Amino acid sequence: MQRPLVALLLLAALVGTADAAHAADLYVVVDDTTSVGEPTPLTIRAARAGPVLVRAWRIQKPMVLVAEGLALDRGEALRFLDPRFPRRTPAQNAMLQAAGLRPSLVGTPFPVPAKTPTEVELRLGEPGLYLIAVTQGRRSAIVTALVSDRGLLVKRDATSLSAWALHRTTGRPWPGTELYVLGAGKPFAGRTDENGRAFFDRAVPPTATIYAKVGAQLALGRTQAWPAPETGRKVFLHTHQPAYRPGERVEVRGILRSRDANGLALDPAIREIGVKLFAPGDKLTAESAATVSAHMGTFAAGFDLPK
Repeated sequence: MQRPLVALLLLAALVGTADAAHAADLYVVVDDTTSVGEPTPLTIRAARAGPVLVRAWRIQKPMVLVAEGLALDRGEALRFLDPRFPRRTPAQNAMLQAAGLRPSLVGTPFPVPAKTPTEVELRLGEPGLYLIAVTQGRRSAIVTALVSDRGLLVKRDATSLSAWALHRTTGRPWPGTELYVLGAGKPFAGRTDENGRAFFDRAVPPTATIYAKVGAQLALGRTQAWPAPETGRKVFLHTHQPAYRPGERVEVRGILRSRDANGLALDPAIREIGVKLFAPGDKLTAESAATVSAHMGTFAAGFDLPK
């Protein structure tokens, strides 16, 4: 009896390059990065109609948080930085003081209808990392947003990682950029060469975030990988759109290949592949069995996200 392959898909709060947060009946999504001078779009969905209050702070020294192993692209992990946070530990107080917050938006109200996504534009100002709190009544949600002209491309395999720092609109390389790779444990660091490239000749954790910094300009990249369950077999897996909201359907397509003496080829031994969907914390959310095409080596599966 043939044992089917299993492909894994990790689902974050929102699949794609966006930070998302929700508190009971309040849901907020923000693009990770906007260019300097452009507005930062914020999408808000509330169960009740009425005004929401938006506050924002620029984090003056974000690398202090990276050094402590905190992910800058997940606002909920930085909720303790909100000045109104009621249960801050001594260690969190020390990080707040070291990172420093400077108000950017002080209690700006926006009207929102009930159960309808509403987009508002924030003018955050100078380059940097911003903490954004959206409040309606006693409910609040926290996200982070980056204002930067810089971008980061990441490529990795089982034993190494390469990163290219560049200008987001012109594509020019960004030499002399400090890079910090955050995965398991304390981050490790490097610097880009004259071509804007940095190479790390070491194994990287399966899930890692790479931060790039020169002055006030920041950029981030993410990488996720899992060891191949079968030696010599390669699976490429992708979703049909970059981002999803609760309750939407995720369509997944993939390609299976097996390595032989001539390179990668169709694998006639595999006729079925298992696809599993995981939420943060390695929580299994859904799974499905997909038939592998004998002529193309392709497969497809679909999942309905929980609401």
